[in-house]
Amino acid sequence: MTARKGNKAANQLIEYALSLGYTAHNTNSGHLKFLRDGCKPLFSSSTFSDNRGLLNAKADLRRRIAEQK
Repeated sequence: MTARKGNKAANQLIEYALSLGYTAHNTNSGHLKFLRDGCKPLFSSSTFSDNRGLLNAKADLRRRIAEQK
């Protein structure tokens, strides 16, 4: 699954999430939804205002895995 064409940050986040074992889905409102067995769903914006937004979203994905253990 990829985000909208030309949205590098969202595509990077999706690739990262897939590498961690998540599945990625687009919501009707244009957000990204990440699912993984045993973890709460994580919703993220598909557009980030700066690089920190992408880094924070990646950290949230890692935290969900750590909470699972």
